[in-house]
Amino acid sequence: MDALAFDLLDRFLTLNPKQRITAKEALEHPYFRAQPLACAPECLPKLQVDTHEYQARVMATNERLMKLQRKQRAERVEVPESHAMGGKRVAPSAGGAAVMEPATKVKAFDPHQQIK
Repeated sequence: MDALAFDLLDRFLTLNPKQRITAKEALEHPYFRAQPLACAPECLPKLQVDTHEYQARVMATNERLMKLQRKQRAERVEVPESHAMGGKRVAPSAGGAAVMEPATKVKAFDPHQQIK
């Protein structure tokens, strides 16, 4: 560990809170401007740990979304052809016909999808 890194770490671990480095002081510490500078994200090591809890949470979220989609499909009112107008489905109401827009599809969350 180089001297600047050791100094910053030492100042972080100072027991007396009044003497400990503040966040603002830490960000101004020379360690963050010393060579070599931070590397590109592609150069960082890849995470090689078990992500079971994260994957279980993603699967549970996807299951809830699919259940919601099934419920929305089941609640949709089937409209007879006699009520169709201009290519749109309409449902009869007390004051006339109300246009029913098709439900939007909810995409399942993909944890491996790259964020753009």
